[in-house]
Order: sequence, then C-alpha cells, then structure tokens
Amino acid sequence: MLLREGRSAAGLFGCFVAVGCLVAPAQAAVIVDDTWADGNRTSTALPTDCAWYAQVASSLVASPGSMTGTANPTSSRLWLTYFTTSPSEPVVVPVGEMLKLTLQFVPASMNSGTNSRGVRIGLFDSSAGARIEGDFNSSTAVSGTGVTGYMLGLNFSPVFSNAPIQIWNRSDVANANLMGTTAAFTLLGEGGGMAGDPGFQSDNLYVLELTVMRQTNSVEIAAGFSSPGNPAWSVSHSLTNTDANPVFRFDTFAVRWERPEQTAASVRFTRFKVEVGPPAPPPPPPFRITSIERVPPENLRFNWDSIPGRTYEIQVLEDIGQTNWTGVGTVTANQTASSFTDFSILSVPQRFYRVVELP
Repeated sequence: MLLREGRSAAGLFGCFVAVGCLVAPAQAAVIVDDTWADGNRTSTALPTDCAWYAQVASSLVASPGSMTGTANPTSSRLWLTYFTTSPSEPVVVPVGEMLKLTLQFVPASMNSGTNSRGVRIGLFDSSAGARIEGDFNSSTAVSGTGVTGYMLGLNFSPVFSNAPIQIWNRSDVANANLMGTTAAFTLLGEGGGMAGDPGFQSDNLYVLELTVMRQTNSVEIAAGFSSPGNPAWSVSHSLTNTDANPVFRFDTFAVRWERPEQTAASVRFTRFKVEVGPPAPPPPPPFRITSIERVPPENLRFNWDSIPGRTYEIQVLEDIGQTNWTGVGTVTANQTASSFTDFSILSVPQRFYRVVELP
C-alpha cells in the first residue's frame, strides 16, 4: 500500500506500497508429458508421447485426450510404459534434485464395498532387466528379473479401511513377478489416513504426484493424491529410504489394476508426466508493511516482513502526480522483519513511500 506522509492538525497520516521481486525457480526438465492428444498409445515421440503396453490389448484404449483401462472381471490387468528411448539409459536423478511423476485419472463404476489394496502403482528401473515391445496376454510376460524401484499399494476404496498408502521397495530383483506379489518387495511404510476416512469416488478427477528426492545417502519418497473438484480432500504419505543402495534411476511406470470388486470397472487417464529437477522452493512470506510508527519528535518508522539476505530500497514521491520514484535508503535484511526510519520529513510538506525488494 502507498504511504502518504504529511503534517496536519491530526499529525502524520498516509499509506504504503510494498513491491516484491519475483525470483523464478530453476526449471525442471520434462521427460514426458503425455495427454494422448493424438488418440494413440502405441508410439513413442518424447516428450509428448510414450508407448503404453497392455495385458490384453483391448483393456487399454486411447482416444483423443485420454486413455481408458478396463478391469478384468476375474483377475488383474497390468499396464505399463517406458519413458526413455534407450533400454540401457534410465533417467538418473542428481543429488539434491527430484523426479516428479504426475498421473491424472478418473475411476468409473467403483465398488462401494471394496476395502482392498487393489491398485498398485510402480516406478521402476528396468535397465538391468528386459523390456517388452508390445501388448501381452499374461502378466508373466513382463519379467521383473533385474528390476528395481518402488511401488505404491493403495486402499482403493470409497471409505478407507486402513492406511490408504503403502510404499514398497522392490528388493528381490531375482523375482520374475514384477508386481503380482509383494514377496518381491519390502514394505518401507504406510500412512496417509486411517480407517473410516473418506476415500476415492466414482467419476471424480484425481491427481497423483509421486516424487523421489535424492540425497547423498538416501532418497525421500512422497506420494500424494488430490481431487481438483474437492479441494478439501487429499491423502499423502512420505518417508526416507536409507537402504545401502536406494534407487534413483528410473525408466518404467506400471499400473496393476485388480478386478472390479476390488477397484473400479474402468479408469480413464488424462495426463502422464515425468520431470526431473530441483524441488520447488518454499513460498516466501507475504511481503507487506506490518506497522507504521511515529518516532518523536517528528520522524517516521515503518516495518515490513522480509527475507534474510534480500535487499530492500525505500523510495519516495513528493507528489502523488509524479511517476519517478526516488530512493532514500536501502536495507539488507538479516531477519524476517526489517524497518526504516525517515528523519527528513520535516523538510517536505508531504511524502509518499514505497518499499521495493531488489533483484
């Protein structure tokens, strides 16, 4: 807000403006951002398209703007994609950066009574294993031998019967079953809610954000689900994997979808995105003037929220009709609150102030 300072019978009066300097965060590199705009799921043209493979071709059908998976009435379905073109060159997450995977989906015809962990979502490194090159009829056609990575086990239910999110580490790389058995995995942890909490609903859009943040000797794994149509609903869980060899290389994404009584009759995917880069910085505190004080005899001090290390310039106008602000001082913040005192107000009939955060 603008501060107009002047002298009157009532003393000093006015208003402020605080002008922030937006610092653009480092940009993540987009590996793939697939929305099935061309209605095709069988071709790879990174970064806009990656080929998807299905257990039974008819169970996964693309149309312009989405891809729909249909559950098997009697068993599970496996759908997967590779988001690198070279089988031997997975995406390597640098220390201090993260891989972020976003999946948007809409379930349809959910079983209102299900309390099963019928949905498994995997983020893997298949570079030491074998890739498939087309649709397949049995999940055993997709070998898990040599594959490392992480898997989410979801309590995909309208009302959760237990913690909704489990995070597993694929620790038995000799096991050929990619996702069909938890015997190939070690449970790292679970959370995100408790029995009785509201869960997933038919025909609602959901957004999964799965991140793996690499540290020097560990990785931080976080999984969160939100619903744009219901901002009050979200579930999330995060943990740190401190194993001797945490996984930070990835090239494969897979979904194992159980039969309808444990999940939903179908699911429509509307976006699949993978990106790698530094984590988003925390939002800065609000840049605002917090108080204005008269300092006897006739001085004026004002205080504002600040970011330590940032420099702020105090600028003035002598007339509100002017456009050229003049700097009268700078302050480099060493705390989260800063102040400036104007000792020259007796020399002018009026003055307007603003505080500008410098680049």
